[in-house]
Amino acid sequence: MQRAAFEVAPRPGDPVFKPITFARQTSPTMEPIEPRIQFSTGITLVHGIFQVENLLPGATFERVWYFDGVERLRGRETVGVPPKDVYDAVLFVNEGAFAPGTYTLEIYHQGRLAQAGSFQVK
Repeated sequence: MQRAAFEVAPRPGDPVFKPITFARQTSPTMEPIEPRIQFSTGITLVHGIFQVENLLPGATFERVWYFDGVERLRGRETVGVPPKDVYDAVLFVNEGAFAPGTYTLEIYHQGRLAQAGSFQVK
C-alpha cells in the first residue's frame, strides 16, 4: 500500500486572506505599530489589519466582530478600483473603554470563513 501526504491550497487566482494582526496604531502605509494579541484595560480603539491577494473589483467580503463569543458588529466591504491589498477593520468605543474579555474578528468571503483572529483585553 502506498501513502502520500498532500496539502490543499487555493487555486491560482483565488482570493487569499492573510492572518489578521492587531495593533492600537498603524503607519501611513497601514503597517501595524507594536502588534499584539493582549491589550491592557483602558484602550478605546484596535486595528485589525489583514492583507488580501487576488480580490477583484466588485467582490465583497464581510467583517464580523465578536466579544466573548457574542456577535457585536457586522459590516460588508466592496472592493473598489483599483483593489486594495491591505484592509483595516477598526473596532472602537465611543464612550468608556473596551471591557475585559476576548475580541474576535472573522472575515467571510462568499459565505465562507476566510480568516479569523482574536485578542484579549486584561
